[in-house]
Amino acid sequence: MSLAQDVTKYIDQANTSQTEIMEVLRKLIHATIPDLDEAIKWGFPVFSHEEDLIYFRSNKQHVTLGFLHFERLTAFADVLQGTGKSMRHLKIRSVEQIDEKLVVSILKKL
Repeated sequence: MSLAQDVTKYIDQANTSQTEIMEVLRKLIHATIPDLDEAIKWGFPVFSHEEDLIYFRSNKQHVTLGFLHFERLTAFADVLQGTGKSMRHLKIRSVEQIDEKLVVSILKKL
């Protein structure tokens, strides 16, 4: 797993609770899909392998964990938020709120 310094900087600049959330998500993403690249695109971390797949973004009250290619994730339509054709997301407000089994299941479908 190669960690990009600009992604680390993005995470470190968030408030403490969001930093913790993003660190957990980053580890989970790389553990589930080990060959992903990470970079800052559109102002926030994006994880890709030949195409952009996942992103997370710090917001005032939560971290958005976003998934591109919703057409691959329709089995999760009841838990993913959003209305776009190709993107859906989860809003995570605390480390305790991270459902690792759910996130891993989603990641494995990408």
